[in-house]
Amino acid sequence: MADEIRAPEELALSYAKEWAQLPPAHLRVALKQLEPMMVRQHELMVARDRRRHVLDMIALCGGTLISVCSVAAAFYFGLENDYVMAGIMVSPSVLAMAKLLVLRQSDAKDSRAAGAALNAATQLPPPP
Repeated sequence: MADEIRAPEELALSYAKEWAQLPPAHLRVALKQLEPMMVRQHELMVARDRRRHVLDMIALCGGTLISVCSVAAAFYFGLENDYVMAGIMVSPSVLAMAKLLVLRQSDAKDSRAAGAALNAATQLPPPP
């Protein structure tokens, strides 16, 4: 089990060092034993890549959907003369969430911009 966790280069080097000391008949037997393990590792890698790809595509579609719906809602609220809701629909927090889903990265600057927008929107006007 510990062999499966090591990097393939380390594993190959350790096997090569061991096989250099064996006669050719032993090498043939060792290769027959090694092949099923290599096939298993390859299948595991392919399955991991497939799952990762599906996860990336779901996040990409979700982020795109959020972005498009947010902009469409901002246009709708703008046409209805509700500019506060239109501003919320294209606020930094919505854009930061779309950036997180689509690009898979988030910056502290995004969080600060979302917090500043929230503070500006929730502050009460000064009394008259």
